[in-house]
Amino acid sequence: TLEGLNTRGGDVLLPDRLQSLLMLRLDALARPARRVARLAAVVGAECDEELLSALLEPEDRPFLENALEELLHSEILVADAVSHRFRFRHSLQQEVAYESLLFARRRELHAGVMGLLHERQGDDVAPIVEILAYHARLADKASETVRFSFLAGQKSQRLYAWESAVTYYETARTEVGRLGKGSASPRS
Repeated sequence: TLEGLNTRGGDVLLPDRLQSLLMLRLDALARPARRVARLAAVVGAECDEELLSALLEPEDRPFLENALEELLHSEILVADAVSHRFRFRHSLQQEVAYESLLFARRRELHAGVMGLLHERQGDDVAPIVEILAYHARLADKASETVRFSFLAGQKSQRLYAWESAVTYYETARTEVGRLGKGSASPRS
């Protein structure tokens, strides 16, 4: 039965009880750990300590190590000993942490992640162009979305990933339309 499920635009979301339980786990954390969990949720499937530190407010940076320890101890995050990267133990916990952020803050954080990753990568964005396109789109940065989506489309095309290529090209085309509307003068 669909009773007790959240719905948005026809999509079935987490059951109310499960969402509440996962939110309770987040709320039980100390404030710095909650902030780090939310940042990690925006970054995506995996993140590293350096990126999280760069995204944190300066006053929260001294607490990062303890926050990560708390998230690991509470089994919200798990660490990969080889890559020294962190990921959520359960994707549903990541989703709840992400959804607990205000939309404007999410957009701001996606812009920050995009900028930091781009800066790290330098001119050779090919290895992470899909990630940059994702963050640019969610940051509502139209020109960056066009650029990175087009490059991701080209990369997908070279790999014969036709569906992905079409999706990236369509995203780029949509954003070009948005750019055009923003700069075009009204017609009479």
